[in-house]
Amino acid sequence: MTKLEPILVRQAEAAKLLAVSERTLEAWRAQGKGPPWLRIGEGRGKGVRYAYAQLRQWAEKQIS
Repeated sequence: MTKLEPILVRQAEAAKLLAVSERTLEAWRAQGKGPPWLRIGEGRGKGVRYAYAQLRQWAEKQIS
């Protein structure tokens, strides 16, 4: 059986996957940098989500 990858991950999980701090992700968002993200619902930081597939693609481009 194959483990399913999540479609969306919270900021904390995205930070772990990219090996950066949550503050780094916040700074990147403010600067218009970093991986694509979206906001779900309301509340600062609490509604931010990252598409898992886009995180992987973005990270791979940083290595190339």
